[in-house]
Amino acid sequence: MELQRLITAQFDNIIGQEAAKQALKSALLARRNTILVGPPGVGKTTLAKNVAAVLGDVPFVRVQGSPDLTAEDLIGDIDPAKALTHGPTSIEAFAKGKIFRADGGILFFDEINRCSEKLQNALLQVLEERSVTVGTY
Repeated sequence: MELQRLITAQFDNIIGQEAAKQALKSALLARRNTILVGPPGVGKTTLAKNVAAVLGDVPFVRVQGSPDLTAEDLIGDIDPAKALTHGPTSIEAFAKGKIFRADGGILFFDEINRCSEKLQNALLQVLEERSVTVGTY
C-alpha cells in the first residue's frame, strides 16, 4: 500500500465529511476492513473509488448486493471445463470469485443489506478471520 500517498490524500471531490474521510484513512493505515454507511448520494462510491486511485495499482472489485447473490459468486467455484482438463481438486480448476479477485485491493460491496442473512454472516466471517475456506480444502 502506498502509505505516503494515503497519508497526504485529501479526497477533494468529496465535499465535507471530514471526520469520515479521516476515519477511513486511519482505518486503511491500520490495515482494517471498513464499511461506509449512509443514504444514497452522500459519496460512498466516490470515496471508495478515490481510495482505489490513491492506493494505485490495486484491484477494485464491485459487488452489487441482491437476494440472489451466492457464496460461489463471492468465493468462486470449480469450473467444469477446467476440472476435466486438470482434475476437480486441482487449483487450476478453481474459478476465482470476487473476494479472491479483490485480494490486496478493494472489495466494494454495494447494497449489502439486500443479501441474505446467511451470505452476510459468511462475509463477516471472511472479514474477521481474513481467510476463506473453499469446499473441504
